Amino acid sequence: KFTDGSFQHFQESMKGKKDVVLKYCLPAGCMAVYDLLSFWSLGRLSPAKYQVLLHLRTVMIAFFWQFVMKSRLTAIQWTALTLCIWAAMLTERAAIAELFTGNDARTTLWPYATLALQYALAIFGNLANEKFLKEVNLPVNAQNILMYSLGSTILVAGLGIASLVNNEPIVVIE
Repeated sequence: KFTDGSFQHFQESMKGKKDVVLKYCLPAGCMAVYDLLSFWSLGRLSPAKYQVLLHLRTVMIAFFWQFVMKSRLTAIQWTALTLCIWAAMLTERAAIAELFTGNDARTTLWPYATLALQYALAIFGNLANEKFLKEVNLPVNAQNILMYSLGSTILVAGLGIASLVNNEPIVVIE
């Protein structure tokens, strides 16, 4: 008998599971596009502002998680989540002030639109993955390997397509 996490166990557990691979393409694709957009957003927002806004997605994921998983968070869990977000935001008070005063001349509304798309991708990708972890009859390690392998493949394919579209070679190290 194979142990959970060995390559042989992964191969055994994946036999005849093409439907599972196709299912995982969706959250893996969401997370891959999310990663690509994060670089674009970081180029147009200050790193501190990006981090503050990124922490807020956790609250949104928690809110939607309740509906997808059919389980409510308790008042203590909401309080703990809020305090964690508050603590993270306290470290970036200047970035929060910039959000309300508009003193950052580098930004327009476009970076916020891509950040909103990142939120949607993160919510959908994370919740779909969480749902599959509960419902798909595969070991957790196999599901994680599948998720991250597909995500990496999609990222590399996206890089190759972008290189072809822009007619530029892929340069890893200059």
